[in-house]
Amino acid sequence: MKKVILGTCMLALAASAVAAIGPQYDANNFEALPVEVNTTSNEFGMSAYRENSVVYFRADSSSKKDGLDNVTILKSNVLPSGELSQPEVCTELQNLGVCGSFAYDKNADRIYFSKFNKNTKSYQLYESTYAGDAWMDPQPVEIKGFSYGRMNMSIIENANWDYIDKGASIVQPVLANNGKRLYFVSDAKQGSRGKTDIWYMDREDDAWGTPVNLGDSINTKGNEQYPFILGDSILYYASTKGSDNDGGYDLYAARLTDNGVQPVETEKMNDLFNTGKNDYNFINVNDNVYFISEREDGQKEDIIGLVGLAKPEEIVIAAVEPVPAPVSEVEPPFHHMLFYFDFDKSSMKADTDPDVQALLAEMRMFPDRRFEIIGHTDERGSDAYNDRLAIRRANTVRDVLVKNGIDKNMLVVKGCGERQPVVKNAQKDEEHAMNRRVEVNFYSEK
Repeated sequence: MKKVILGTCMLALAASAVAAIGPQYDANNFEALPVEVNTTSNEFGMSAYRENSVVYFRADSSSKKDGLDNVTILKSNVLPSGELSQPEVCTELQNLGVCGSFAYDKNADRIYFSKFNKNTKSYQLYESTYAGDAWMDPQPVEIKGFSYGRMNMSIIENANWDYIDKGASIVQPVLANNGKRLYFVSDAKQGSRGKTDIWYMDREDDAWGTPVNLGDSINTKGNEQYPFILGDSILYYASTKGSDNDGGYDLYAARLTDNGVQPVETEKMNDLFNTGKNDYNFINVNDNVYFISEREDGQKEDIIGLVGLAKPEEIVIAAVEPVPAPVSEVEPPFHHMLFYFDFDKSSMKADTDPDVQALLAEMRMFPDRRFEIIGHTDERGSDAYNDRLAIRRANTVRDVLVKNGIDKNMLVVKGCGERQPVVKNAQKDEEHAMNRRVEVNFYSEK
């Protein structure tokens, strides 16, 4: 049974040890959980996209087709909780022929991506600009010293001499330095360290400069893939390097120099990220961290989200100054509302919409009152897990209310775990079900 990711992953600057390379992600503050949009098929090739959304690919495991005919490009919005919304088919990108992860330049409203060339049997780099309400026809990216010459072969010029690299590919582009630098992965042989290396190139006028290999501190004899740049100074990437490899790809972090040309230190990321299976494709969207992993038993590739752990009874919405209630002799009563949840789930049941609408109508009668949303679990499972599950359930209800126009600053989220059961020492399923609830009521300072 898949767990749900809820809770905003706010980044804290590191102060020590391995995590000092980037934001500090440790098991005391975070938990890595599969997101709800995962299926039994492969989810892979994630990218940060327009308006705080995430785009990814899903393969049809039952199809006998090949290539893009076998995958669908999906888009999910990042919800306030950090969970991903139910995906929609991203036809605007599927029609461009996008293959794998891509780079979106929000300043220029431009996208850089790879397309497969059947003649060279390689992936070439293209760009497209958003105009009006659609992406323009893709155009090959102009790179100094890299062109597609006769016989559809890749020609790279380096150190005043030319050579031909048959079928060299450029994939997985990612932008840095305000769109002036492009990191990417290539299997080009000349100047490489291994099978696939991470390269970069800088913008020079209307074209991109000659590609430069990131060097031995990053690239090895194996495969390095899926670069992601955070704050122009931290490079996250996946690698098969080293005898300490946990199996397949592991995630690494590297601190870059001021100009981003050479990494000054590189560290393997901790057990939140790396398992005995493939772990790769780290991205950050509005301070929410996601990556791809095969860690779930019985699953294929899944999207994993990093969840900030909230303490029991902790208010996770920023407090605001109390707003005085409207002056009236008699305030109308607020009807206490309950929402019930399935075992080990924090997603709302399909038949709850009438209750949601009734709650919204009630809450709008009290525009100046704050409300508390308290999550509860049944008495099965550990205290720590139930505390987190209760918070996630409360956040689910909070997200629904905010989506329907309720001011998030008027909502206080709490989690009681299993500490306040309706039925103590429950034995029957229907008794456990009564304990799995979220309560919505007036907020009390007590």
